[in-house]
Amino acid sequence: MDAFIAQHGNAREELIWDTTWSAVKDDTGLIVPGAAKGYLEVSW
Repeated sequence: MDAFIAQHGNAREELIWDTTWSAVKDDTGLIVPGAAKGYLEVSW
C-alpha cells in the first residue's frame, strides 16, 4: 500500500497528488499521455 499526506483544501497539493496517483505508465516507466487510472482516496 502506498500513501501520501496532503492538507484537505490545499489545491496545489491535491493537484500534485491527483496527477501522480492517476498517471498510467508504460513498460519503460514513461507516462502514457491521456491515460488515467482510478485510486481510492481516504480521509479522516
